[in-house]
Amino acid sequence: MASPTISQLFRVLAAHPKEHYYELVTFKVEDKLYRVPRHGFTQNSDVFEDMFTLPQSSDGAEGQSDSNPIVLPSCTQSEFESLLEVLYPPPRRHFLPARAMSKKDWIAVLKLSTRWEMAKVRSYAIKTMSAMSFGTVERTVLARRYRVAHWLMEGYKTLITNWGTPSCDTTLEALTSGLGWETAARILDVAARSKSIPSPITFTVNAGKCPKSCNGMAATTSTLYTASGFDQQDVACSHCHRAVANVVVKDFSLEGARLEKAIKEHFKEEFLDM
Repeated sequence: MASPTISQLFRVLAAHPKEHYYELVTFKVEDKLYRVPRHGFTQNSDVFEDMFTLPQSSDGAEGQSDSNPIVLPSCTQSEFESLLEVLYPPPRRHFLPARAMSKKDWIAVLKLSTRWEMAKVRSYAIKTMSAMSFGTVERTVLARRYRVAHWLMEGYKTLITNWGTPSCDTTLEALTSGLGWETAARILDVAARSKSIPSPITFTVNAGKCPKSCNGMAATTSTLYTASGFDQQDVACSHCHRAVANVVVKDFSLEGARLEKAIKEHFKEEFLDM
Protein backbone atom coordinates (compact mmCIF):
# COMPACT_ATOMS: atom_id res chain seq x y z
CA MET A 1 0.00 0.00 0.00
CA ALA A 2 1.37 3.38 -1.03
CA SER A 3 2.16 5.94 1.66
CA PRO A 4 -0.21 8.94 1.85
CA THR A 5 0.90 12.18 0.25
CA ILE A 6 1.28 15.40 2.21
CA SER A 7 -1.93 16.85 0.66
CA GLN A 8 -3.88 13.73 1.68
CA LEU A 9 -2.60 14.05 5.23
CA PHE A 10 -3.66 17.69 5.42
CA ARG A 11 -7.18 16.74 4.24
CA VAL A 12 -7.40 14.09 6.96
CA LEU A 13 -6.24 16.55 9.63
CA ALA A 14 -8.71 19.20 8.46
CA ALA A 15 -11.58 16.74 8.91
CA HIS A 16 -10.74 16.02 12.58
CA PRO A 17 -10.36 18.21 15.69
CA LYS A 18 -6.60 18.73 15.94
CA GLU A 19 -6.53 18.75 19.74
CA HIS A 20 -7.77 15.12 19.78
CA TYR A 21 -6.28 13.84 16.55
CA TYR A 22 -2.59 13.14 16.76
CA GLU A 23 -0.42 12.64 13.73
CA LEU A 24 2.18 9.97 14.38
CA VAL A 25 5.77 9.83 13.24
CA THR A 26 8.19 6.90 13.16
CA PHE A 27 11.78 7.27 14.32
CA LYS A 28 14.53 4.69 14.21
CA VAL A 29 17.26 4.75 16.84
CA GLU A 30 19.89 2.07 16.44
CA ASP A 31 17.77 -1.01 15.59
CA LYS A 32 14.54 0.00 17.33
CA LEU A 33 11.47 1.80 15.92
CA TYR A 34 9.47 4.40 17.88
CA ARG A 35 6.05 5.60 16.74
CA VAL A 36 5.05 8.70 18.68
CA PRO A 37 2.82 11.79 18.28
CA ARG A 38 4.59 14.28 16.04
CA HIS A 39 3.54 17.36 18.03
CA GLY A 40 5.95 16.52 20.86
CA PHE A 41 8.81 17.26 18.49
CA THR A 42 7.37 20.00 16.26
CA GLN A 43 6.11 22.08 19.21
CA ASN A 44 9.36 21.86 21.12
CA SER A 45 12.07 21.86 18.44
CA ASP A 46 12.76 24.21 15.54
CA VAL A 47 15.03 21.51 14.13
CA PHE A 48 12.17 19.04 13.75
CA GLU A 49 9.66 21.71 12.74
CA ASP A 50 11.94 22.66 9.84
CA MET A 51 12.53 19.00 9.02
CA PHE A 52 8.82 18.29 8.63
CA THR A 53 8.27 21.31 6.39
CA LEU A 54 10.89 20.22 3.84
CA PRO A 55 9.62 18.92 0.45
CA GLN A 56 9.12 15.16 0.54
CA SER A 57 10.21 12.60 -2.05
CA SER A 58 7.72 10.92 -4.36
CA ASP A 59 7.92 7.59 -2.50
CA GLY A 60 6.25 8.97 0.63
CA ALA A 61 7.06 11.29 3.52
CA GLU A 62 9.91 10.15 5.74
CA GLY A 63 8.64 9.09 9.13
CA GLN A 64 5.10 8.24 7.95
CA SER A 65 5.59 4.47 8.11
CA ASP A 66 7.73 1.82 9.75
CA SER A 67 9.25 1.05 6.38
CA ASN A 68 10.45 4.63 5.95
CA PRO A 69 11.37 5.94 9.41
CA ILE A 70 13.37 9.03 10.33
CA VAL A 71 16.75 7.66 11.37
CA LEU A 72 18.39 9.38 14.34
CA PRO A 73 22.06 8.33 14.37
CA SER A 74 23.19 10.84 16.98
CA CYS A 75 21.78 9.17 20.09
CA THR A 76 21.27 5.82 21.76
CA GLN A 77 17.99 4.08 22.52
CA SER A 78 18.27 4.78 26.25
CA GLU A 79 18.97 8.50 25.61
CA PHE A 80 16.02 8.80 23.23
CA GLU A 81 13.69 7.01 25.65
CA SER A 82 14.72 9.42 28.43
CA LEU A 83 13.71 12.33 26.20
CA LEU A 84 10.39 10.63 25.39
CA GLU A 85 9.69 10.34 29.13
CA VAL A 86 9.77 14.15 29.32
CA LEU A 87 7.94 14.84 26.04
CA TYR A 88 5.22 12.27 26.71
CA PRO A 89 5.00 11.69 30.47
CA PRO A 90 3.05 8.49 31.20
CA PRO A 91 -0.29 8.81 33.01
CA ARG A 92 0.07 8.50 36.77
CA ARG A 93 -1.61 5.43 38.20
CA HIS A 94 -2.60 5.42 41.83
CA PHE A 95 -1.40 1.82 42.22
CA LEU A 96 1.96 2.25 40.48
CA PRO A 97 4.65 4.82 41.30
CA ALA A 98 5.86 7.06 38.48
CA ARG A 99 9.26 5.97 37.18
CA ALA A 100 11.95 8.10 38.77
CA MET A 101 14.42 9.41 36.22
CA SER A 102 18.06 8.96 37.13
CA LYS A 103 20.93 11.41 36.81
CA LYS A 104 21.99 9.58 33.66
CA ASP A 105 18.47 10.02 32.23
CA TRP A 106 18.52 13.77 32.81
CA ILE A 107 21.98 14.13 31.27
CA ALA A 108 20.56 12.45 28.16
CA VAL A 109 17.61 14.87 28.13
CA LEU A 110 19.98 17.84 28.43
CA LYS A 111 22.17 16.44 25.66
CA LEU A 112 19.36 15.89 23.13
CA SER A 113 17.39 19.04 23.99
CA THR A 114 20.57 21.08 23.44
CA ARG A 115 21.38 19.31 20.16
CA TRP A 116 17.85 19.59 18.78
CA GLU A 117 17.20 23.14 20.06
CA MET A 118 14.38 22.23 22.43
CA ALA A 119 14.57 25.41 24.53
CA LYS A 120 11.76 24.66 27.00
CA VAL A 121 12.83 21.06 27.54
CA ARG A 122 16.44 22.18 28.00
CA SER A 123 15.43 24.81 30.59
CA TYR A 124 13.38 22.20 32.45
CA ALA A 125 16.31 19.77 32.44
CA ILE A 126 18.73 22.44 33.72
CA LYS A 127 16.32 23.45 36.50
CA THR A 128 15.81 19.83 37.56
CA MET A 129 19.50 18.99 37.42
CA SER A 130 20.46 22.13 39.37
CA ALA A 131 18.77 20.57 42.41
CA MET A 132 20.61 17.26 41.96
CA SER A 133 23.90 16.28 43.56
CA PHE A 134 26.89 16.49 41.21
CA GLY A 135 30.59 16.69 41.92
CA THR A 136 32.11 20.08 41.13
CA VAL A 137 34.24 18.75 38.26
CA GLU A 138 31.34 16.65 36.92
CA ARG A 139 28.95 19.63 36.80
CA THR A 140 31.64 21.85 35.27
CA VAL A 141 32.25 19.26 32.54
CA LEU A 142 28.51 19.17 31.78
CA ALA A 143 28.39 22.98 31.77
CA ARG A 144 31.13 23.16 29.14
CA ARG A 145 29.70 20.35 27.02
CA TYR A 146 26.10 21.61 26.99
CA ARG A 147 26.74 25.37 27.33
CA VAL A 148 25.22 26.12 30.76
CA ALA A 149 26.86 29.43 31.68
CA HIS A 150 25.84 29.72 35.35
CA TRP A 151 26.96 26.16 36.08
CA LEU A 152 30.31 26.96 34.48
CA MET A 153 30.84 30.12 36.53
CA GLU A 154 29.82 28.44 39.79
CA GLY A 155 32.03 25.44 39.01
CA TYR A 156 35.11 27.54 38.36
CA LYS A 157 34.47 29.72 41.42
CA THR A 158 34.12 26.66 43.67
CA LEU A 159 37.26 25.02 42.29
CA ILE A 160 39.27 28.23 42.63
CA THR A 161 38.11 29.26 46.11
CA ASN A 162 38.33 25.76 47.59
CA TRP A 163 41.64 24.78 46.01
CA GLY A 164 44.29 24.18 48.67
CA THR A 165 41.81 24.38 51.56
CA PRO A 166 40.58 21.56 53.84
CA SER A 167 37.16 21.72 52.16
CA CYS A 168 38.62 20.91 48.73
CA ASP A 169 37.68 17.38 47.68
CA THR A 170 39.09 17.64 44.13
CA THR A 171 42.46 16.12 43.30
CA LEU A 172 44.77 17.39 40.58
CA GLU A 173 44.27 14.08 38.77
CA ALA A 174 40.48 14.51 38.78
CA LEU A 175 40.83 18.11 37.65
CA THR A 176 43.08 17.31 34.70
CA SER A 177 41.24 14.15 33.60
CA GLY A 178 37.88 15.95 33.65
CA LEU A 179 38.82 19.37 32.29
CA GLY A 180 42.21 18.89 30.65
CA TRP A 181 45.67 20.18 31.53
CA GLU A 182 45.23 23.61 29.97
CA THR A 183 42.02 24.35 31.88
CA ALA A 184 43.51 22.95 35.09
CA ALA A 185 46.54 25.24 34.71
CA ARG A 186 44.29 28.27 34.27
CA ILE A 187 42.24 27.33 37.34
CA LEU A 188 45.38 26.94 39.46
CA ASP A 189 46.71 30.28 38.20
CA VAL A 190 43.57 32.15 39.24
CA ALA A 191 43.48 30.21 42.53
CA ALA A 192 47.05 31.27 43.32
CA ARG A 193 46.22 34.91 42.59
CA SER A 194 43.04 34.83 44.65
CA LYS A 195 44.82 33.42 47.69
CA SER A 196 47.94 35.57 47.63
CA ILE A 197 48.35 37.56 50.85
CA PRO A 198 49.44 41.14 50.15
CA SER A 199 52.64 42.39 51.68
CA PRO A 200 52.24 44.80 54.60
CA ILE A 201 51.73 48.35 53.40
CA THR A 202 53.50 51.00 55.46
CA PHE A 203 52.64 54.66 55.08
CA THR A 204 53.63 57.87 56.86
CA VAL A 205 51.50 60.98 57.06
CA ASN A 206 53.04 64.26 58.24
CA ALA A 207 50.58 67.12 58.20
CA GLY A 208 52.62 69.53 60.29
CA LYS A 209 50.80 71.14 63.18
CA CYS A 210 47.61 69.57 64.42
CA PRO A 211 44.60 71.35 62.89
CA LYS A 212 42.75 70.85 66.18
CA SER A 213 44.71 73.77 67.73
CA CYS A 214 46.89 71.81 70.12
CA ASN A 215 50.65 71.69 70.38
CA GLY A 216 51.04 68.23 68.86
CA MET A 217 52.16 67.26 65.39
CA ALA A 218 49.77 65.34 63.11
CA ALA A 219 52.28 62.71 62.18
CA THR A 220 52.07 58.94 62.43
CA THR A 221 53.37 55.80 60.75
CA SER A 222 51.06 52.81 60.34
CA THR A 223 51.19 49.33 58.82
CA LEU A 224 48.15 47.80 57.13
CA TYR A 225 47.25 44.39 55.72
CA THR A 226 44.72 44.52 52.91
CA ALA A 227 43.23 41.04 53.01
CA SER A 228 39.83 41.79 51.53
CA GLY A 229 37.85 44.66 50.08
CA PHE A 230 39.14 48.05 51.20
CA ASP A 231 41.09 48.74 54.38
CA GLN A 232 41.17 52.12 55.99
CA GLN A 233 42.72 53.71 59.04
CA ASP A 234 42.47 57.06 60.75
CA VAL A 235 45.64 59.14 61.20
CA ALA A 236 45.67 60.69 64.66
CA CYS A 237 47.48 63.59 66.22
CA SER A 238 50.45 62.40 68.29
CA HIS A 239 49.49 64.76 71.15
CA CYS A 240 45.69 64.92 71.43
CA HIS A 241 45.07 61.66 69.54
CA ARG A 242 42.15 63.09 67.59
CA ALA A 243 41.74 61.97 63.98
CA VAL A 244 43.12 64.43 61.50
CA ALA A 245 43.20 62.37 58.28
CA ASN A 246 41.96 59.12 56.84
CA VAL A 247 43.91 56.77 54.58
CA VAL A 248 42.23 54.19 52.32
CA VAL A 249 44.29 51.41 50.75
CA LYS A 250 42.73 49.39 47.91
CA ASP A 251 43.03 45.62 47.92
CA PHE A 252 43.76 43.90 44.60
CA SER A 253 43.03 40.34 45.73
CA LEU A 254 40.42 38.35 43.80
CA GLU A 255 37.07 38.09 45.52
CA GLY A 256 33.44 38.56 44.54
CA ALA A 257 32.96 40.50 41.33
CA ARG A 258 36.72 40.73 40.73
CA LEU A 259 36.98 36.94 40.86
CA GLU A 260 34.14 36.54 38.33
CA LYS A 261 35.83 39.08 36.05
CA ALA A 262 39.13 37.18 36.28
CA ILE A 263 37.37 33.90 35.45
CA LYS A 264 35.69 35.42 32.39
CA GLU A 265 39.04 36.79 31.22
CA HIS A 266 40.85 33.47 31.69
CA PHE A 267 38.07 31.45 30.03
CA LYS A 268 36.87 34.02 27.53
CA GLU A 269 36.37 31.59 24.64
CA GLU A 270 34.18 29.29 26.70
CA PHE A 271 31.82 32.01 27.89
CA LEU A 272 31.54 33.49 24.39
CA ASP A 273 30.11 30.15 23.20
CA MET A 274 27.39 30.12 25.89
